[in-house]
Amino acid sequence: MAPGRSAGCRCGLSDPGAIRVTRVIAHRCRSGGAAENLASGVALAATAGAQAIEVDVRPSRDGEAVVTHDRWLLRRTWWPVPVRAVTAAWFRARRDRTTGEQLPDLQAIVTEAARCGIGVVVDLKDGRALAAVASVLAGVTTIERDIWVRDPTSIARARALVPGATVGWLDDPRSPGEVDAYLDAARDHGADLVSVRHHLVGVGTVERCRASSMRLAVWITDPAATAAVLALGPDAVVTDRPELAVPGP
Repeated sequence: MAPGRSAGCRCGLSDPGAIRVTRVIAHRCRSGGAAENLASGVALAATAGAQAIEVDVRPSRDGEAVVTHDRWLLRRTWWPVPVRAVTAAWFRARRDRTTGEQLPDLQAIVTEAARCGIGVVVDLKDGRALAAVASVLAGVTTIERDIWVRDPTSIARARALVPGATVGWLDDPRSPGEVDAYLDAARDHGADLVSVRHHLVGVGTVERCRASSMRLAVWITDPAATAAVLALGPDAVVTDRPELAVPGP
């Protein structure tokens, strides 16, 4: 069994004799209306039943891995500056404008995830942070670790830097044709995992990923679709409402 929490939704349609566990991932460390990409969200996600949290990572000016989605900090802090223009220390000294909480670097998120016993999924928004991400993730082996890259040519390097981590490729296809091309390219590049929006996923998508030995993480953008997505038996779901994706008592 992989390290970290093992509970999840036990789903799957294609093989009635097998039980597949769908990993529940809290999107941007969110659950129950929590603000995005904050260390406080880790424990909230774990309490909601998530097996992992996903966070967005970018490099600071001095090359550290800091946790934020946008290229600019205006939406989070009122400061109209790009992330790449500030040091990690300056970033950590800023406060989230909706909660007043200190902005975290990746080390803070990983430390809290290890304490809570849930995995960490790094959505690498800027490939220049890969070495810094690897340095943080290589220091913890007690939880599941994912690196999801935007450039498929980075897959082999990410795998070499963090042995044992799941390396995914994110491309965000927007049509069935784009999904087909994406899955073919991901297979050819050797990705461990792909991610597709829920409205573009069907039984055929799940089966195709399994046939290519790739894990499928479905991004649920509408919580009302959660049950239908879980019935397909994907390897993971990424959601702002992890409590809807875990089995009841």
